[in-house]
Amino acid sequence: MTPHSPAPLPAGLAASFDTVRPLGAGGMGAVWLVRDRFLDRLVALKVLHADHSGPEERERFLREARTSARLEHPHIIDVYRADETDGVVWFSMRYINGESVGDRLRDRGPMAVADTLRVLREVSWGLAYAHARGVVHRDIKPDNILLDRDSGRAVVTDFGISRDAADASNLTMVGNVLGSVHYMSPEQAAGEDVDGRSDVYALGCVAYHMLAGAPPFDGTAQSVLVAHVTKQPPSLATLPQIPTELALLVNRCLHKSPGERPASADHLASAFDALMRDAEEQAQASADAAPGGVLSENEARVVWQRAAQLQAEAAHRMERRAALESARISGEQTAVVTDEAYRVRDVEAAAVEAGISRQYVAIALAELRANPGSAALADPISERADRRTTLLMGTADRALSVSRVIPASPKDTLQALGAVFTAAPHAFTLQDTVNGHPLDGGIMRFKVPRFVEAYSNPFAGMSKEKALRYRLEQIELFDLNVTLQPRGTAAAPACEIVVTGDLRAGLRRNVMLDLGIMAGVSVIASVSTALKLGSMLKVPVLSAAPLIAAAGAAVLGTAAVVLWYRWLFRGALRETYEELGGLLKSVEQQLSTRRLFSGERSAATDAASNASLTSPWRSPQTDPLMPRTSTPAP
Repeated sequence: MTPHSPAPLPAGLAASFDTVRPLGAGGMGAVWLVRDRFLDRLVALKVLHADHSGPEERERFLREARTSARLEHPHIIDVYRADETDGVVWFSMRYINGESVGDRLRDRGPMAVADTLRVLREVSWGLAYAHARGVVHRDIKPDNILLDRDSGRAVVTDFGISRDAADASNLTMVGNVLGSVHYMSPEQAAGEDVDGRSDVYALGCVAYHMLAGAPPFDGTAQSVLVAHVTKQPPSLATLPQIPTELALLVNRCLHKSPGERPASADHLASAFDALMRDAEEQAQASADAAPGGVLSENEARVVWQRAAQLQAEAAHRMERRAALESARISGEQTAVVTDEAYRVRDVEAAAVEAGISRQYVAIALAELRANPGSAALADPISERADRRTTLLMGTADRALSVSRVIPASPKDTLQALGAVFTAAPHAFTLQDTVNGHPLDGGIMRFKVPRFVEAYSNPFAGMSKEKALRYRLEQIELFDLNVTLQPRGTAAAPACEIVVTGDLRAGLRRNVMLDLGIMAGVSVIASVSTALKLGSMLKVPVLSAAPLIAAAGAAVLGTAAVVLWYRWLFRGALRETYEELGGLLKSVEQQLSTRRLFSGERSAATDAASNASLTSPWRSPQTDPLMPRTSTPAP
């Protein structure tokens, strides 16, 4: 469902439910997220629209509840209770914390073949169960397939126009066609009797949309209905990423004659299952063959070490040495391709077994692939070199990490982030995304443009607009990794933006520069001191006194350079953290500005308003789930 502001929750339901926020509105009813006081849990509450409260609409609405309630299956929505309160018909069902397939397609376009097959297989299982009990859904479409973020399952919902063979009454009036035209079987479009094969056709249309990014037919409602009856859709086989067997299976589902389609949803689920195994094997083979798909033993050790380091520095929960030791995982714990090669999935599995988050493994892999020839990333960290770096630079940090929790959905946060990061004065360039779409946990890699002005204008960093790029130039950090992590609750959605950067290459260059300055200052100080002292004492420059004085001057000069450079770098690093924190605050301000001028309201604002207004159609109860502060601490 597309979230918007439906009609307010009737006041008569306030005795049983605490309002959280509206979820959306359909043709017959509005759906709310509420807390059931008797069950003490969040549920989705569907309420029949007041202008659809005629006897036929009421019976169809209650039939949806009855039908769903007796279909107890992991991939069919659970209905808890149906009732009528003060003339308002409603039923409560399990709240799915996630999104619909329709939302995902609108937000991110076509889905990957393996993900599509997994969803189609699970929906087929649910439909096979329903068909075996005489229930035909008749409205299978992307918006009626929910993706549970917590369990990863696909769940079929909205049995509002389903046909129950055990029900003697037929609520579909002659001459009326119910359903969604883009996914409707030819026999349903013609108003004929339908069976489970009609849902197979609709699921074929959904599969087509998930793979191609658009339904098989588009246009006006009438033209689409005619196309379902008379036209053949373009074959998916023309798309290079679609396996031929999958394209043929979808074509079978879209056959005009029900007898030419897969015999049942159960047969279809088995076909999808076989294709999914093949797709996973092909995807693994392609991943192995791609650059960086298989890592050497040394590269795997680098990834483990780096991922552990990222986690330790981001969480501040363990000492650096403990993090490094936890990353040294024996090769005997992983399934390898050869004696000295590691698949990426095996590297990730071993890291997770050692307690390292997948997020940091993905970032470490992204860094390694982005800099395959970098000396700073090619080998595990030498402890001696690492101690020297810490001594000279005054910091044990090898990664920069800044985060902020934004009180908005990940989708809205992503849009605001893109507007802020790529606009002046920062003008970061999005290079690519790694490990999937950002809304699915993928990593966005931004390139920071070089700030040449920093070398010609010592006061360039004093400008607020240029301060961040000036500091990034000082620490020589030119790549930023950004991830989005869903946070908050169903009542108050939030998204954490995490910005990380690899400091190792910049530290290496700064150490080399520091050593160069130290050498230069040491030579100049020692030579000038020896010459001056020899001249004053009228003794040869290479005599004992001038040489001792020269050595002392070299030591003092070196110490001064170390202290000065440490102070300079630590200050630049500290201010980089502050400036990046300000950048993330700008993302939140961008969202607030957009809401103000567009008239949009956040979920938190809607919930607070719905709970506080005293209109007879509003719940007077204060929402117990709403936070007391509107902006979480960074």
